[in-house]
Amino acid sequence: MHLGNRPKWQKSSRSINDNNCVEILRDANSVHIRDSQDPTGPTLLLSNQSWDRFTGLALDFADIHGFSWATVAPDKSAIRSSLQTSHIDWHESSRLDSARLKDIPQLGLAYAGGEPFVVVRQASEPEGFLIYTVNEWLAFIAGIELRDFEPDLAAANA
Repeated sequence: MHLGNRPKWQKSSRSINDNNCVEILRDANSVHIRDSQDPTGPTLLLSNQSWDRFTGLALDFADIHGFSWATVAPDKSAIRSSLQTSHIDWHESSRLDSARLKDIPQLGLAYAGGEPFVVVRQASEPEGFLIYTVNEWLAFIAGIELRDFEPDLAAANA
């Protein structure tokens, strides 16, 4: 039986737990983003150009909010259905040419049970959002800084 070359989802080398991560899958023209806890759930699809801008936005967003590692990460499994995204202040990269891009990524901060969660969506599909704990987001940010998601490194790790 021939399985061929299956694409491989990757996560930051700083992800502590295999089941709690921002995962990406890169192909020639795009980057897919999902939550490892919900592999059959929503997936964001960004062009390579939008991905580049998204990573800059992700770094800026973490700096603005002054995130720090939590000793105990909150459970996010029950908050998806109760999360009110209409109250979130959405952020977009100031470096985006929104007239040319259809896949504009947005980041927001939501609270549930007093705990902050990072919410990611595409402006064109506001109901298809992903939710991450601060620890998951910080591991993703570390992966960006360590260049874990660069195309050449992604191909070498496949």
